[in-house]
Amino acid sequence: MGMRSLDWLQSWELQTFDLLMQLRPNEGIDKRILLVTITEKDVQSQSAQERGGSSLSDRSLAELIAKLEPYKPRVIGLDIYRDRAVGEGYNPLAAWMRKSDRFFIICHYGNPGVNPPPEVPSIRQGFNNVLSDADEVLRRHPLAVSSAFPCQTRRERVVCREYCECNSIWRARFFQRY
Repeated sequence: MGMRSLDWLQSWELQTFDLLMQLRPNEGIDKRILLVTITEKDVQSQSAQERGGSSLSDRSLAELIAKLEPYKPRVIGLDIYRDRAVGEGYNPLAAWMRKSDRFFIICHYGNPGVNPPPEVPSIRQGFNNVLSDADEVLRRHPLAVSSAFPCQTRRERVVCREYCECNSIWRARFFQRY
């Protein structure tokens, strides 16, 4: 017991945990989830002036969402920081963000943090901060933080809660907002 309390076994335990995680059987791709990625080619297809140093202009993001809308997605989670207007087309995008109850966005708590757009209510905001272990491996992800920052719940938890509610999946206490 003394060796464990002094963390002498920690590196061995973490290596064993990592190995066991790699040995898990492949669960396959979940066909209910569509991941839309933005490649470097997509970024370069816009002028630098249009995207204003960002990866995607507001106009391009609005076009992307318009292409997704006919498929009636239950949840749209944007994993791009959007704390300011980028290029032209912000007003229609802002109006859509305000009225859509399926749109979720990320923020970054801390100092300095990245605020979410003011058009998205706090119930549809989630942080994406991660914690590295001493060996610089990501094994832990906080689910919630007590902070003065607007985003206090993890992005995945917020999106999962909405998806479960849309599909009438029983809500456990885990999904309730604290």
